Amino acid sequence: MNDACKKLKIVCIISLIVGVLATASAIALIVVNHLNPRAYVGLIDGVLCAYMGFQCARKINVPSNARQIRNMSSVMVLVMFFCAAYILVAPQKSLAEIFIGSTCVVMALLVFVLSKKVVTILDAK
Repeated sequence: MNDACKKLKIVCIISLIVGVLATASAIALIVVNHLNPRAYVGLIDGVLCAYMGFQCARKINVPSNARQIRNMSSVMVLVMFFCAAYILVAPQKSLAEIFIGSTCVVMALLVFVLSKKVVTILDAK
């Protein structure tokens, strides 16, 4: 496993942890105010971030799976961007909503960039 794959694996594990924390924060927001639709969007965002982190960390053990990781993370970037936009455009948002909206999309972007780098390295060989 080269250095780019190791970096991608670390970022994927961090993405898994961030996704679990975002999911827990969204569940806490739902418990506090179950009528807040941004909390449910945050829950979806956190679950997708955790799923992406888990699947990518598992798949990068075989470096040839970097293309699959790149494809999945590109879709996740798009979905998480729309979730973050919905959460962060609201006039009154809590700190937990800001955390969920911003960190999940950043983690998806990091996974996408690093997987693209691994694919580029593999294509050069």
